[in-house]
Amino acid sequence: MTQSQNSAFKVKMATVPNVAHVLPEAGAFTISEHDGKVYYADKYGWHQAEQEWGLITLFIDFDGTNQFTFSFAAPVTSTLTINNGDGSIVDVAGQGATLVDYTTTYVGAGTYIFTVLGDTRDITDLTFSNQPMAIGDLSSLALMPNLVNLTLTDAINVYGDLTDLFANNNLFQFIATRAARITGNLSAGDLTAWDLVRVASTKIFGDLSLLDYSQTSGTSAFNATRLQFNSIQSITLQSTFLANDCNWTSRMVDDALISFANGSTTGKSIEMAGNNEVRTSRSDAAKATLEGAGCTITVNE
Repeated sequence: MTQSQNSAFKVKMATVPNVAHVLPEAGAFTISEHDGKVYYADKYGWHQAEQEWGLITLFIDFDGTNQFTFSFAAPVTSTLTINNGDGSIVDVAGQGATLVDYTTTYVGAGTYIFTVLGDTRDITDLTFSNQPMAIGDLSSLALMPNLVNLTLTDAINVYGDLTDLFANNNLFQFIATRAARITGNLSAGDLTAWDLVRVASTKIFGDLSLLDYSQTSGTSAFNATRLQFNSIQSITLQSTFLANDCNWTSRMVDDALISFANGSTTGKSIEMAGNNEVRTSRSDAAKATLEGAGCTITVNE
């Protein structure tokens, strides 16, 4: 081995009890004592050395009782090959727009590597709902060009930066609630293509004043996030707007109200309360205009 004193290349090698419970750092190598295997990390998470990697790769912490359910939609001409990590490999066909629920059949408690191979780039819909046993990085979902609907509810152990996914402009519906380890810049996306967006209790960030809500007919909810509202625009809301508990300054609250009034928003429910600061007299005229147009305003006064 040749050592270069000026090289930025670094290899980190360590032993950990269970790699599933260690956040990956690109360039790291480790041996997981749980199974004695070598793992390496890149921007899409952990991969087991010498094993085929799929766009969806998760660690499943099976408690011996509750099986993991993987829900997806894909064309009827597409087939996913699911490697359960226990030696069983199953082909599952898509059913068009119908959501397919595939449930594991693990026998003994333990951590299994659940890998989805095959026509993964054909997947149009993914749902991770109330599956605390699923652990893994979802950053690679950005490599799925046909993914239009993504739901992460009570997905407490999945993580990843979804900035690249938002930027692909293919999303139609995005729901991430109580997924505290999910992050990403929502401003990278083009909300005009989105029908529904609900984000709550995540680390997703961005500037909501930069998004175009003109085609978003479903509820736009951004509660308890790091999202901000940093400029005055002309925004016409097509649905309910929720941004409670975002630690907004008074200026952000005012700017949002002024922007919605500038866009002649009518008949919508607008909530920006919780731990946000009070609005000020800057938005008096905007609030009056919105209420006169049939909007319901809930803010701290």
